[in-house]
Amino acid sequence: MPLFNKNFYETYLAAVEREVQEEVFVEASYTDRIVAMLNDESNEVGRVHLGIVHYWILDAPKVNKREQMITQMSFMTAAELEKLWDTMETWSQLCLRQLAEMAKYK
Repeated sequence: MPLFNKNFYETYLAAVEREVQEEVFVEASYTDRIVAMLNDESNEVGRVHLGIVHYWILDAPKVNKREQMITQMSFMTAAELEKLWDTMETWSQLCLRQLAEMAKYK
């Protein structure tokens, strides 16, 4: 059975949607596409996790937190995020480094 046959892919997308809905309310229309896989061997967490990166384009900046553990949430430009580089987890740094490249493939 191929990894990304239609049934597996639909199951995967449903799981992604469920995970996102557990964390935030997305109150805008959006498009979503897979742009990368992350395998980061540089730290303990990365060595035991594999990430799939989704690139979302929202019609409006209408997202609110649902999860109590989220204490701060806002939309920021890439330049604003660069200023927070040292506070980011490794996966976030890797994604930010490639953000312009990911944006090319709309």
